[in-house]
Amino acid sequence: MQSIARKMREMAQQFFQQRDFGSERETRITLFIQAAKMCNVFVLSKIEMQPFAWEPYKYLHRQLFREMELVTLMNKATSWSTNPYVYAEASNLNLKFWQNADID
Repeated sequence: MQSIARKMREMAQQFFQQRDFGSERETRITLFIQAAKMCNVFVLSKIEMQPFAWEPYKYLHRQLFREMELVTLMNKATSWSTNPYVYAEASNLNLKFWQNADID
């Protein structure tokens, strides 16, 4: 019997093989994920220099670095759009995201 992870991976591959996202959609997705990961960085930066060994922090820190590696790979694989309006639209969306995130 196939594992759930393998079946999900096959379903995702089939989905993306049947649909072309195009460079504009890929760019929007990548820029949004970058903004979300930067939000995580700012949250963790609040306690970055604290002198304690807190297990949840260690876990979150390791997870963030793994995710940043994946974001870097996604940046390399993204077919970036040449349309400047896509970036302006993403900037406006990210601005709203940051305003609602309430991170000081």
